[in-house]
Amino acid sequence: MSNLGDVRQKPVKITLGGQERELRFDMNAFAELEDLYGSIQAGFEALASGKFKPIRTMLWLALLHENPNLTEREVGSWISIGDLAEVASKLTEEFSKSLPQGAEDEDTKADTQNSGN
Repeated sequence: MSNLGDVRQKPVKITLGGQERELRFDMNAFAELEDLYGSIQAGFEALASGKFKPIRTMLWLALLHENPNLTEREVGSWISIGDLAEVASKLTEEFSKSLPQGAEDEDTKADTQNSGN
């Protein structure tokens, strides 16, 4: 019998640029995220800020699995201001599903310990 934890949850899909796309935070996306923000927690906080650039960046990261040559500017051209709430919601959903349980807590704890608190 397989472990239920090994079953991939239903993918988060969104229509962008006239195509249905699947959002996915895989290892490559998380590695890029760490390069850009320093930690997964900092990336999640940037997304939660609601600012335009972090939303575009996180969407780009979630779509890199489709095309590693995709650019942030190309992804940005697929989003209008009216789409931001849906995009941010779907990104948060996929981001949360992609992390192992407790990963955000561990990342936060490490950041706190490194800052000397």
